[in-house]
Amino acid sequence: MIQPPDIETLLLDDSFIQYCLGKADEATIRHWDAISNEHPDTVAHAREIIHGIYNWGASEELNLATDALRRQINQPARIYRIIKRVSVAAAVLLAAGISYKLLQPSAMITLSTAGSVKKIILPDSSVIWMNAKTTIQYSGRKIILKEGEIFCEVQHDVNNPFTVTTATGLKIADIGTSFQVRSYQALNEENVSVSSGVVMVKNQLLHQGEGMSVNKSTNQATLIAAEEVSWVQQKFVLNNVPLSQLLQSLQEQFHVRFITKQDNVLKCRVTVTFTTSDHISDILDNLNLIYGITYKIQQDEIILDGKGCN
Repeated sequence: MIQPPDIETLLLDDSFIQYCLGKADEATIRHWDAISNEHPDTVAHAREIIHGIYNWGASEELNLATDALRRQINQPARIYRIIKRVSVAAAVLLAAGISYKLLQPSAMITLSTAGSVKKIILPDSSVIWMNAKTTIQYSGRKIILKEGEIFCEVQHDVNNPFTVTTATGLKIADIGTSFQVRSYQALNEENVSVSSGVVMVKNQLLHQGEGMSVNKSTNQATLIAAEEVSWVQQKFVLNNVPLSQLLQSLQEQFHVRFITKQDNVLKCRVTVTFTTSDHISDILDNLNLIYGITYKIQQDEIILDGKGCN
């Protein structure tokens, strides 16, 4: 059995902080996952405090708070007296001069960097994977997807619902599941795909393997097969999707901007598989071969042309 950690040690450990904020590498994630499995209550408590501190002041203030904690933790007599009066978690916060109000729920905005996938671990151990150029706002188990694409692995709690709401107001309620939500301002459709379990969307239950596409202009919902959530592994599988959806993915992953000279080009529906290690010219060559779409690269802009589709 792994030696049980204490709250103070966890809060002063840089690798644990990175783990809580979804910024750790795979080896660090495996390390802390193992400790979390052995001591779930302690790790969950420490994670909640880390999220509270981070919500209060983002990364710069978190660094200042951590430095203050380190300075104070070197004064064991003082810390011991405080710990005798209040809980361990509150003592650590007070030692750094941080108000206990940080433990109260607050909203937080997280923006993923272009071309990267970010893993966020919530205090209840639910996991949110954020695709590139995705913005979410969350407080507790209420998630607002401002822009982009997320995949949620939810720890179900019948007394504390987990919900995702898009910028247009589309609401997805978890009933014990893992699911994907996509909502981009540049795309006219929002999409929900269920990988396991059940979710409720627009008063309709979606089960494993099922999905829903909602037209943002008409609010009309269409049942579809669930999409493969391969982007978490840096692989993208797009089956019979509008060309605009492919271009959105390519823009996020390769930091380029597309310009189309013919409207008919955007009428094409395409089936494409690519990874982040592929060269974008190889992907565009395949589009040209199969769909007759030509391209010209000018620095970070790509101009598309061709007869397009009817």
